Amino acid sequence: MAIARYVIELLGYDLNKIKKSLLSVAGSVAVSIIGRCFMSLFTIKRKYLLLIAGIVWSLAGIMVMRTGFPMIPQLENVPLILFGGLIVLLVFYLLIFSKLVYKHEYRIRMYDRERLPFWLFFDIKSYLFVVVMMGGGTLLRKSELIPHWFIAFFYSGLGIALFACGVRFIIRFFRYGDGFKIIYRLDKWLEHEDHEDIDTIEPKYNEREKKK
Repeated sequence: MAIARYVIELLGYDLNKIKKSLLSVAGSVAVSIIGRCFMSLFTIKRKYLLLIAGIVWSLAGIMVMRTGFPMIPQLENVPLILFGGLIVLLVFYLLIFSKLVYKHEYRIRMYDRERLPFWLFFDIKSYLFVVVMMGGGTLLRKSELIPHWFIAFFYSGLGIALFACGVRFIIRFFRYGDGFKIIYRLDKWLEHEDHEDIDTIEPKYNEREKKK
């Protein structure tokens, strides 16, 4: 140690600055190692992001259904309420949620890493969508600005649509190894239409149906 100090002083270097630099480097390395160990606790294989998404969507659907279903028997014109719920189910499932399931599976498959943080089952836009939808729905119910008949048919249909897409996520999880199933009516909603980087399953459509 004394020899090393003598050599350093002979070369004209400041021993205190060298100590500070070494401590800084050691601290950075320690933080990096701890950070990687910490993050490894929250990373999972990317296919499991589909399973988490499915569970979250299914639970959300059950919660929404529990708001709408109990009101239906208390109202008049139950057939009309059920018809309205069916319309809401079809609109949200076919025009909104099925597109989101398709886009999220594509996004998850496009990650270049096999293990990812578990919260990446959604992207930022989806988290904002959930917050706005849940916050807005809670605010409307608490303020009693909408009638019970609307809550009955709208929340029932919306809950079933959410639950159905949750099930769809889970099915895609179990079929993850088969590849990404291309659905042409939904493919235009992807931000990238190139599927060369992932395994795909081409549907058994002819060229005329593909162009449609």
